[in-house]
Amino acid sequence: MSLVKLGRARLSLVLPYHREQLRAARNPTLYDLFESYALAAQTLDRLLTEHRRREELINEYQALCLDMQAEVIALLKQIELAHLNPEPEVLKDSQPASRGAYSAHRRTVKQPLATGRS
Repeated sequence: MSLVKLGRARLSLVLPYHREQLRAARNPTLYDLFESYALAAQTLDRLLTEHRRREELINEYQALCLDMQAEVIALLKQIELAHLNPEPEVLKDSQPASRGAYSAHRRTVKQPLATGRS
């Protein structure tokens, strides 16, 4: 399964109210978020199953996942508004305002997690 599909599926589970919108979404910015969410959620899963829990990293990845969920919801709302009111001002601003903070985290998510196991 591709990371985009995995991220979309995982977000559908944690955001059931937005499940239909997520299923129908065709947006490159959302695809990036789906992929990044899949990577962050997989990393969080691994952290939670480690014998020596790294609470600081667990908290960081939990916050990252919550931030991405909020960004997905904001982007879905913008997309919905653009379909209801297709004015140029709404269409040209299709990225969430907090995208810059998310982008800084993205580099961290895409790097493999060192498990500390030998």
